[in-house]
Amino acid sequence: MKKFLFLLLFAFINFAYANEDLLPGDEAFRFKAQLVNDEIHLNWDIAKGYYLYKEKIKIASEQSEELGVIKMPEAQVIDDEFFGKIGTYRNATSAIIPILDGKSQSVILNVSYQGCADIGVCYPPISKNVALNIASLRPQNIMQEALSMLKDASKSAKSLVSDEEITGEPLPPEQAFKFSVDALDSNNLIAKWEIADGYYLYHDKFSIDMQGADFGDIKFPSGKIKDDPIFGKVETHRKLVELQIPILNAKSDAVEFQAAWQGCWDQGVCYPPQKFSGQVKLPALSAVKQTTTTSSAPNASTELSETDQIAASCSRIIFFGFWQVSLVLVYFYLSHLVFFQ
Repeated sequence: MKKFLFLLLFAFINFAYANEDLLPGDEAFRFKAQLVNDEIHLNWDIAKGYYLYKEKIKIASEQSEELGVIKMPEAQVIDDEFFGKIGTYRNATSAIIPILDGKSQSVILNVSYQGCADIGVCYPPISKNVALNIASLRPQNIMQEALSMLKDASKSAKSLVSDEEITGEPLPPEQAFKFSVDALDSNNLIAKWEIADGYYLYHDKFSIDMQGADFGDIKFPSGKIKDDPIFGKVETHRKLVELQIPILNAKSDAVEFQAAWQGCWDQGVCYPPQKFSGQVKLPALSAVKQTTTTSSAPNASTELSETDQIAASCSRIIFFGFWQVSLVLVYFYLSHLVFFQ
């Protein structure tokens, strides 16, 4: 009994030590996708002591009819304790997908794969979304095709290596990223992006410009780092982005405001850059000041209050009374001169 407990404790210590040294899945199986001439190359760099299952590599695309047969190297077959006889790759492997004639300007792939470590630990399946721009292989307009791709995204995606289907429909860009800009006051604008669930904006893809005024420093909120399939590790924003934009040296009560941004859907659809250009009205402070100044000094046509009217009447009485007394005194003085002569 003591011997059994000792062996159990020893096995537990070894398992805990192994877990401490276990690489994260993205480091054990480093994945990269790139466009080479008219082919898509999917590459895996596999760390020493780790291996990938060939049969667990799944690749699906919404543009499957425009992609050829996948080419993969021969795998080493092993008698696996989990899956029986199965093909495996060590060190490195790749999948090459030819691009056929078609109208799509972009190719979207969903790639999943699974592997293990030699110490006996197997990873859950890892999934990656890949978006590649193949506009250089197509004669059509990039923007038109990108929008067309988004409209057709409701169609089911057929797997390239199995009979599985992937379904989903991205929102139109104006719904995925609802944008608004308003005057907070005469010295500040407030720009706002309301981001739908499952969507994100790239931090470094924002652009702001203005005509008719200068703008001061903009305090941009911090985002979260994402390992993006297109741009690598990038800062992204979700839910809400709100910017207060100081206005300086405004030349009139309106400014021309321009903004640009770009974002993606978590399911692998990246939108072309979105833009806004429009006029934003500022509160007219000059009119407020003029009204205040005018009301503080009423003109002759302004009605007087009852108190003011009484005061004015008293002033007139005193004024005319003073002149009447003065005239009487002058009359008596002149009469006195005539009498004594």
